[in-house]
Amino acid sequence: MTNQELLAGFLDRTLNEDQLLDFERRQLESPEFAQEVREMLTVEDLLTESAPKVRYPVEFLAKVESSIAAQIIAGAATGGILGTLAKMGWGWIVGGTTAAVVGGTALYVAATRSDEVAPDPRPKTVTRTTQPPIVQQPAVETPAAPIATVPTVSIREVSKVDVSVKATPTNSALDQLRADYETCSTTNDRVRCAQIALQIGRRLRQTQRASEAEQFLTAAVGHARATRLAQFEVDALGELGLIAAERGDVPQATSYFQKAIERGQSARVTTTAWSTALEKLNR
Repeated sequence: MTNQELLAGFLDRTLNEDQLLDFERRQLESPEFAQEVREMLTVEDLLTESAPKVRYPVEFLAKVESSIAAQIIAGAATGGILGTLAKMGWGWIVGGTTAAVVGGTALYVAATRSDEVAPDPRPKTVTRTTQPPIVQQPAVETPAAPIATVPTVSIREVSKVDVSVKATPTNSALDQLRADYETCSTTNDRVRCAQIALQIGRRLRQTQRASEAEQFLTAAVGHARATRLAQFEVDALGELGLIAAERGDVPQATSYFQKAIERGQSARVTTTAWSTALEKLNR
């Protein structure tokens, strides 16, 4: 399987155990591929938490950073992230909205229609006689042809998304994540469970519900280790370190941050946030 096929299968949650191992190995061998995976996970996390809503289905046709990303995406999605995103020029649909990521920057593209009708460019035609008796003919105006309504594409840029960015979660969004977690637990989808448990744990930590947050973050670590998803494991360990630091348990926080850094270094994934947190803790 190619890297893109593995990435698409990973997002579709259709990779078997051997393919997951191959997916992890290729990330270790190729920093560029590992970066692509991180960008996909970042945007998936963004769209899961805060995708905007639009009234109409979307048609998206664009060329991004000199690489061909031509793919028509029509109709509103019923939910979830399409596993074939990697094959469609980094385009995603969530709630009828198209999003694309370029270099860590997410773009939402929504189609709206303009009700204005362009004026008729045709000149008026006037017929006159030139010989006496002089009879001036009335002006004949050519009827305007109907002008088709042209879709107008509006683009809203979203700043770069940091996985550890703080936000105030809504109860409805948190309830939906809990329901999704119960679903993936029932189907034993450990990949999805690792991602959702990490999101829930982070949101609970941000709202000062440390005890409950620890339960989900610990579960995220377990799911991530079972599926060898280093990035999820690193981030869950780092979040646990933040909880320990917030309650003043410096030794425990140091231990979590060090584990996150060591796991990230062994898997060659980014640990900058947790290295910085550890430095601040030891000042």
